[in-house]
Amino acid sequence: MRYFLIGSHRQIACGTCHVGSDAHVQLGGVGGGAINPANWLVEDEAAVCAQCHTKEVKGYFESKHYAIRIACDRCHDPHTPLKTVGPFTNNILCQSCHLANWPTEAAVEAHTNHPVDPAGTGASRCVGCHMPALTSPNVPGQEDRPHSHTWKPIPPMTSADQANNGETVRPNSCAGTVGCHDGTVPAAPVFNFEDPAEMTGLQGIYDFFFPAKDAGAVEQ
Repeated sequence: MRYFLIGSHRQIACGTCHVGSDAHVQLGGVGGGAINPANWLVEDEAAVCAQCHTKEVKGYFESKHYAIRIACDRCHDPHTPLKTVGPFTNNILCQSCHLANWPTEAAVEAHTNHPVDPAGTGASRCVGCHMPALTSPNVPGQEDRPHSHTWKPIPPMTSADQANNGETVRPNSCAGTVGCHDGTVPAAPVFNFEDPAEMTGLQGIYDFFFPAKDAGAVEQ
């Protein structure tokens, strides 16, 4: 409770997530039991999260994390002011499960084809490529934006297609994402994710570096 009161969920009634715990809450914890969604099937736990986080949960259901039954609370603790249970800006959160795949900085660089400085410039930060934002960084008041939870890279062509179709143009795994080609890394060229011509050209570079990832990428 001490952490919850300064967390991002502090305005949400306990019973919103602890569905069925009404008696426990109304009696100040004296009667009934605190029903914990973390003990439910991953689909049911995710349904609780989807009350507010619809887009993220939709992406989650398309992910390998869902396929292998990794639940939301593996990465998120709704009772604290922290976004995740461990730091993600330095890749520690992701490597807590994927360290065997990419145990060294050299392995990460071989995987990303980019320099490795996740905690500094954001280069080769796992979530930069695998969890692009679902809204434009140009929208005021959305600094803490929802992000893709499919964990599949979003190719530049997705942004180009959105622009050409008159849709809202969203960041992709190469542009519009912190630490990528968004202007935050001094040595890296900058690409405008809202320019379809630039994104079409960037797609060629993407295909050169990541030929096997195209099949796994999905549109937002």
